[in-house]
Amino acid sequence: MTYWQSLKDFIAANPELINLVSIALGIAGVLLAVYFYKQSKPIRQLSFACRTFRIISDKCQRVPGLGVAYEGKDIPSLSITKLAVWNAGTEALRAQDIPSSDPLVIAVRGSKVHLLKVAVIEVTHTANAASVQFSVNDGNEPAKLTFEYLNPGDGLLVDVVHTGTGTDDIELRGSLVGALINKAASDPETMTTAAGPHAATTIVSVQSGREHEKFFGYACLAMSVCAAIATGVGAYFDFHDWRTFPFFSIGLFALGLLALAHAARAYPPSTIQQFDSDL
Repeated sequence: MTYWQSLKDFIAANPELINLVSIALGIAGVLLAVYFYKQSKPIRQLSFACRTFRIISDKCQRVPGLGVAYEGKDIPSLSITKLAVWNAGTEALRAQDIPSSDPLVIAVRGSKVHLLKVAVIEVTHTANAASVQFSVNDGNEPAKLTFEYLNPGDGLLVDVVHTGTGTDDIELRGSLVGALINKAASDPETMTTAAGPHAATTIVSVQSGREHEKFFGYACLAMSVCAAIATGVGAYFDFHDWRTFPFFSIGLFALGLLALAHAARAYPPSTIQQFDSDL
């Protein structure tokens, strides 16, 4: 018996399995068509994401006689924010796209937070000529961000020293002609702690959340493969309710793709290497 005859006999003997596979392939085809359609559309978007490390909290003010100073100036608290800015679209962004009436600035939320230092510490390409213009003054003046151009995937990392303690105290403001400025919806930071002396707790590291989301995405893809294998095994041995396995497989596969796609959008490109590293 030839291979094709065996395949025809299998199809004739398992019409329900063939129907389920056809449905699964149809749903997967629709999902892929929507995905590739969105990928093919031109997008002009500048994204930013923040990681804030709290060095000294405002609780220090509760201790009589204890003071905190930065470069000779008394401050209530101290934090360092890593602000990543990158071209998350599919088209290049140029300096002439930034209107002079509403430039790109790194600013604080509210009047209680003050900027102490703002400096670019990493760029994907030196030809981008990314820089910040910052004058301490009273600490409420924003820092102006400029660049020559940013190709898709190009970006920079800014080190911001300030008196805030919240994860959203620092933001990027301004306008771009024909483009959006988007705050990436990064997951909250996950702190790893270790027991310190006198039952105290010491913060060892602060994870950005990128690796956790990628692990979840790959785990869903792996489980979708297992569900697909279970479909074949269930069909062969005619297990009870095996017909639901293909839908689990498709659902897990789609969830895995969405998680990986979100991780790619919510975090800066891997070329900005210092974003995920601790201080």
